[in-house]
Amino acid sequence: SGVMVATLCALFWEGQRRHEIDLRRFTALAERLKGEINRRLVVYRYGLYGTRSVFAASKSVERSEFKALVESRMIGVEFPGALGIGYIANVPRDLEQEFVAQTRADGMPDFKISSNSTFDRLMVIKYLEPSARNRKAIGFDIGQEQTRRVAAERAALTGEASITNQVKLVQLEAEGPGFLFMLPVYKNGMPTYTEQERLSAIEGWIYMPLLARLVFEGAA
Repeated sequence: SGVMVATLCALFWEGQRRHEIDLRRFTALAERLKGEINRRLVVYRYGLYGTRSVFAASKSVERSEFKALVESRMIGVEFPGALGIGYIANVPRDLEQEFVAQTRADGMPDFKISSNSTFDRLMVIKYLEPSARNRKAIGFDIGQEQTRRVAAERAALTGEASITNQVKLVQLEAEGPGFLFMLPVYKNGMPTYTEQERLSAIEGWIYMPLLARLVFEGAA
């Protein structure tokens, strides 16, 4: 989270530098911004944990169930800066075609994976609601890009929420920098005491795509 706070403050400074403000005022604004971003990160984290609890209580979560879950939240109000809530599936390469077939049968007949990865596991955005504004990102393999993959692997190994460094969001590339904030989901019933156990048990990640300029909009 420190990376995100520092980056957002830097972006804020770039915007403020175009205006003539004295150092004292800038320092006060920056401190208020930092505090608000940290507060929002806590809120995002609770949102991720709340969504993950549904996976812990089910053998599988279908598209309609996930959609209803997200629609029950007021995304823009509860999670300022978040474009939605999604699920990234951990897909072994040898199960790729089976995964695509199952996903198409689950209410998305035109689903396909967008990836140029050569890794033996794909990290595919399976759900992302609201889907209308995020359709371009669904099917994207985040594991093909190092910044996203590093954060996902860190989350899987530690069991903790992890945030990427600055990225361009697939669905809003022209809207400026963003981040992915993700929380690992493990297969029910499998041990997760050690890093190796967590890596073996990883099923996917609950995540939020965050647009930087919206995260600190109205924060300072």
